[in-house]
Amino acid sequence: MASRTEESSESAEERTSPASPDEHHSKRPRDDESDESVTVLERGTCGTDFLERLVDVDDEVNEASLAIDIGKKWPTEQDLHFTVGFIDPSPPALDKQKLIVEYMNKWSAYCPASFELLQGTIADRMKARVRVTLSPKSPHWKANTPRLSNWSYVGTDISHPTLVGQPTMALENIVAVAEQCKLQGLPDEYERVVCHEAGHTLGFVHEHSRKEIIDLLDKNACYAHYAKPPNNWSPKDVDDQILTPLPATSLRYTASPDPQSIMCYDFDAALTKSKTAILGGHTITKLDGEFAATEYPKSTPP
Repeated sequence: MASRTEESSESAEERTSPASPDEHHSKRPRDDESDESVTVLERGTCGTDFLERLVDVDDEVNEASLAIDIGKKWPTEQDLHFTVGFIDPSPPALDKQKLIVEYMNKWSAYCPASFELLQGTIADRMKARVRVTLSPKSPHWKANTPRLSNWSYVGTDISHPTLVGQPTMALENIVAVAEQCKLQGLPDEYERVVCHEAGHTLGFVHEHSRKEIIDLLDKNACYAHYAKPPNNWSPKDVDDQILTPLPATSLRYTASPDPQSIMCYDFDAALTKSKTAILGGHTITKLDGEFAATEYPKSTPP
C-alpha cells in the first residue's frame, strides 16, 4: 500500500470544493476532469464490478502494506472517534446497525480509531460524522451523488462543509447482500465491504491502483468486460477508471503491493494476463494492521 504526503500542482485534491462523481453504473469523471476536490471511493458487492479512481502524491516508502492519503489523514487521535448515523428514513434493524459498526471497529485492534453508533431521529442521526445510507433511493441524495454499490469519502473529506446533510458512506442493501452471500457460501460480505469502506474513512486508499497490480491486467480483456452492462464503459473510461496507475512519485508504499489487502479489489482470472485471478482482500490483514498502527499509533499510557 501507499501513502501521500504532498500534492503535485496539478492534483485535483488541491481544489476547495467536493468532487461530483456520477452513478456507479455510469461514467465517473476523472479526478483531474472535475472542478472539485473531495474524493469518493466505491466498491461493488459479491464480486460485482466497481468504479473508483484516486490521484495521490507522496514519495516516501513504508514497510507495511497499505496506502494512506496523507493530505486527508486525520491529524490527532481525538479526530479518530467517529459517530455513525444511519440516515435513511427506514434504517436497518438496530441489531444490524450495531453489527455494521462492530465491523468498522475491527480497525481499533490496530489503531486508536473508534466508531460509535448514534441513534435517535433522522435529524439526530444526521449529526453523525459518518453518515451511512443503505438505500439507492435515499431522499438525502444530491443529483450528482454516486448511487448504487458501496463507496466512501476519504479521510478528512467527510468533514467537508458541502457534505453537511449528505451521506459520507453507502453500503447498498448490505444486510440483504450479506445474507445472500452467506447462503451462497461466499466470504463474509460485512467484513469485506464494511472494513474496506471504514478504511477509506480513516484515509486509506486503494492497493490495486498501484502499477505493479495494473501491469498484471489484460487491457483488451478489461476493455471488453467493462464495455458490457452494468458499466458500459468506453476504452477511455476503462483507462481512466482502472488501467491508469497512481504515479510512483505520488506514493509512500511498500516494496511490493499486497493483493490480499482489505483495500485491494478482486479481478477475475479472465481479466489478467496470466489468467490467474487477483483475489483481493476479504479481511484486514496483518500488514494492513501494522500500517494502520504506524500511521495512527496508539497513545502510550503514562
